[in-house]
Amino acid sequence: MLTLTLGVTLAVASPPQPTIRPISVQGQVREVGGGPGGRPQALLIGVDTRHVLTALDPDLRIELRRLAGAVIKVSGVVGDPRVAAKDHVLVDRYEIVEIGKGIVPRVGRLAMLQVGPQERLVFVDESGQADLLPQGWSRRMRRYAGAKVWMVGRRDKDGSFRPQRFSILRGPRKERVRDAPKGTPARR
Repeated sequence: MLTLTLGVTLAVASPPQPTIRPISVQGQVREVGGGPGGRPQALLIGVDTRHVLTALDPDLRIELRRLAGAVIKVSGVVGDPRVAAKDHVLVDRYEIVEIGKGIVPRVGRLAMLQVGPQERLVFVDESGQADLLPQGWSRRMRRYAGAKVWMVGRRDKDGSFRPQRFSILRGPRKERVRDAPKGTPARR
């Protein structure tokens, strides 16, 4: 009887590991279809590039789509395994370069402020500058207090700020009370 022993070594090639690299790119945002589940997504169109913009935060993904038409500069990474395709940028932050015709908006939040017996809507930009908005805005826009917006406007001779264009980037924050004692109602 003859015994034959075969030694076989199998080499399994592991797939190449993605190369995660930082990226900073500028272009105009377009909202396009074809995202996961057929949902819309933000596409950044640069001079020689096209990148799908995404974020881990679902609110930031919505915000990026709401920037459609604006020229922005994004910073993030490409090649992150959590993002499906190589042309996708996982966005960490962005800056609005212009909203058209070289116009650069102020970005900030809307807030309600008690001024004497009445409530007034205030726009507070990222630098901390606050401007009372015209009285009519308080009635129409009060439900957006807390919302992140971009705004373009002018100053009247009396120093008041008159908005000319704006866009809501992110809806109002929902207040949550954590670790409140039992029986304490949550604020809304």
